[in-house]
Amino acid sequence: MTKTLPVMAALFALLSRTGAFVSSPGLSKSSFATTDRGTSDAVRSRRQGVAYRPCSSAAATVMATEKKAVFGGGCFWCIEAVFKTLDGVSKVVSGYAGGTMENPTYRDVCSGRTGHAEVVLLEYDPTVVTFDELLEVFWKTHDPTQGNRQGMDIGTEYRSIILCEDEEQLDMAVASREAKQAKINAEAVLGRVVGAVTGKKEGENIVNITTTIDLLQVFWEAEKVHQDYYARNPLSPYCIMNVGTKLVKLRPDISRINRLSRDREVAS
Repeated sequence: MTKTLPVMAALFALLSRTGAFVSSPGLSKSSFATTDRGTSDAVRSRRQGVAYRPCSSAAATVMATEKKAVFGGGCFWCIEAVFKTLDGVSKVVSGYAGGTMENPTYRDVCSGRTGHAEVVLLEYDPTVVTFDELLEVFWKTHDPTQGNRQGMDIGTEYRSIILCEDEEQLDMAVASREAKQAKINAEAVLGRVVGAVTGKKEGENIVNITTTIDLLQVFWEAEKVHQDYYARNPLSPYCIMNVGTKLVKLRPDISRINRLSRDREVAS
């Protein structure tokens, strides 16, 4: 690792000079992501929130093949890029949810005073990719035990959150969180056993998941600059160090889930 750091630093310097990315080096998004993200009142007035309430049976029949879900687990640039790689997910929109202020801007949310989290709204076909599979990807995309942060990104807007379209999703999300916590507990206990045998202190503390789960009320679409951010800025230092490494880590899981999705499509 020590040998690769100078090489990476030189690469970042070269890319900066050639204008290959729009941001300056840094691991924390807040260190360079706020310079051009203010939203004017004119732009603010054009953005609309999307409210989700129980629909009529007729509308439910029309929308039977399409579902929605909202996930937040750190920077929305990261989770947007991950969910876009899944077959069966037709749309991924970065935005804000879980707060009290109407039509918040990025600056509003980053202030910590609106209560919103950075999230992504997914539209997906449950006959191709299941909600359980989306939950699996969600848990593996971030560390749900880090309260109000993910790595160097610190603040309530980076908290772990799931907002569901209906009660069925809500029950599945709660069950999935309990299963994830049980796995964390079991790994901690195993670590204690290994530590006792080897004399190393491992896994002594059981950490708790901080993810909140609720029904989705209102989702506010984020500014245009945040949509498809990784696709437009793959060489930015933040994307290389955070998004790119995450995609590489999750590649085996994404490939496995996409194979299952294709098998379902063939079977249908």
